[in-house]
Amino acid sequence: MANPAGEAPPSVRTASVLLWVLVGLIAVRTLTTIVLFDDLIDAYAEGDASAGLPRDAVEDAAPAYVSTAVFTFVVLGGLLALCAVYVRRAAGWARIVATMFASLAALAGLLVLLQPSTPLFTVLGLLNAAVAVAVVVQLYSRSANDFFRAQRGRRPSRPYA
Repeated sequence: MANPAGEAPPSVRTASVLLWVLVGLIAVRTLTTIVLFDDLIDAYAEGDASAGLPRDAVEDAAPAYVSTAVFTFVVLGGLLALCAVYVRRAAGWARIVATMFASLAALAGLLVLLQPSTPLFTVLGLLNAAVAVAVVVQLYSRSANDFFRAQRGRRPSRPYA
């Protein structure tokens, strides 16, 4: 349980650190996508759907890897970074948002197994999924539940009403 001063327990601090790790993994994946774009296109070209097509046609038909990665980093990474700060402060909204987006990150990490990819991107996706699952587990541990419950009781329900 949280101490009387309201300090976050180890599980919440760990969740916060893991959220930062998740942001870092998203950044690494984004940079890797930009740098290794040709490798991703080659992996896509080896898939059944584009067999026999010229390289230009394959590149045009390939998913928007770079724009998707950048968008994911800016939006998802930004929200997860914000949550990393606010879960330590017992913000219930941050816990909910972190849970939602960590769950999506876990699913996205596992989806790498269903699409043509390079071994590096497969490893990054699986690592992303493992860290995201660990975040959710830490956010809903007994000590985290006690911490958020205790902090909720300390705050006025409507400070501006």
